[in-house]
Amino acid sequence: MNSSWSSGLGSLDTLPLELRLCIYDELARSQLEDCKYISALAQVSQELLSEVAYHHGTFWSNTVLCFKISPRYERNSWLTVESNTSPDIHLRDLDDAISRGCRNLPYHMLKGIKIEIGCPSRADQGQILCVWKKCFDLVKLLGDRKVPFLAPLKICLVDTCKTASWYNARKSLPQKSLPTIEPGCSIRVEEADFLIALTPFVCLKGAAKASISIPEALRRDLKANSQYHGITTAERLLERSGPAASPADASDRSIDESLCLGRDDLYVKLETRLDFAAGRTANQLRLERFATWFDAGRIDAMSPAENEFRRIAWWSPAPETLLTHVSNLSARYMAMRALNPSSLYHRFGPKQSWHTKDFDCASESVTDAVYTGVVQDGWDTQAWYDKYQQSGLPAFNSRKSRNRVDNAVIGSRPEYGRSLDDIWRIVIGGRLWVATRAE
Repeated sequence: MNSSWSSGLGSLDTLPLELRLCIYDELARSQLEDCKYISALAQVSQELLSEVAYHHGTFWSNTVLCFKISPRYERNSWLTVESNTSPDIHLRDLDDAISRGCRNLPYHMLKGIKIEIGCPSRADQGQILCVWKKCFDLVKLLGDRKVPFLAPLKICLVDTCKTASWYNARKSLPQKSLPTIEPGCSIRVEEADFLIALTPFVCLKGAAKASISIPEALRRDLKANSQYHGITTAERLLERSGPAASPADASDRSIDESLCLGRDDLYVKLETRLDFAAGRTANQLRLERFATWFDAGRIDAMSPAENEFRRIAWWSPAPETLLTHVSNLSARYMAMRALNPSSLYHRFGPKQSWHTKDFDCASESVTDAVYTGVVQDGWDTQAWYDKYQQSGLPAFNSRKSRNRVDNAVIGSRPEYGRSLDDIWRIVIGGRLWVATRAE
């Protein structure tokens, strides 16, 4: 038997160690793009696994990953990952990052992790919402990992221009893109932009060391108003250990629950505010939200949007607050169904009455036909972009949007939306699809 095969390294054993290490370096770099090939190679033999793992440890311990978040919205553009040891990687969305192995990277072995967040423009309300969504998904990526530890973590809030600064020098206040009160919206948003950007990260934990870098003007303002302790508290929270495992850790569990409650409360507030925010970015975010409402090409498929509200429902301590959010979700659902390019309205045009011949069913009554037909509405993500991409979807309180929805709903017929009872059952009871039948 060839001695090279008996060593466990195969034909690699014929190469000098220095050359093998160069090969392992290239493999480590490729792991940023797809780590499943690395794990398959490492499992060829125990000896190869040990040599590759040892050298990868050396490689990763010299690697700093920088996640760069832009406030600008572009379809299929989430963030860029820069590294001092590998080419830049542009990720389309969270699913793209997971499919390319980013969830399985050895984040605990890195020299450091940096998250750089560009400041949104206060002239475009949707940019801060775009930052929130990108940060929220990044925390999902970094938080759902096998090893409960992270390398030293640094979060940087970066000014981008004079009209996009985390501190509004003209008003001598932290920048606040969203007005506290929006006409037609009952939800108040008190948070400044920097708080909205940082809130998702407080649910991360296990960083070997954490630091938050903010522009000097903002730092001075927070210190002058005795608010800088919030930044230092957030740094300590990022360094807290993994999940509590015993009754003695009840205080830690209480902190975790409070942080998640605060984040989820802000989530539902910003989701509601997106319904009313003005500007190009908000229009495109509304389009993306509706276009991706269902993820399997069917109107009765799993709904990520509803699943997220269902998850949040388990945390809500105030039923009356939850009822408000459920009501908003119901109205949003009705608007989504009315504007769906594959809906019956868009397929048959506006009508004051419906007949069984309009539907692919053999119901005896118009009511039954409507009920069955709505369930049979089509679903095509690309159709949303084909119809609305140029201008996006306007705010719900705009005249253009109201006319679209009112015309499509045809007098707000109940079968085009889910009732509050149905949405409540979806969120609380766990039912992912409950069609509302007209009484």
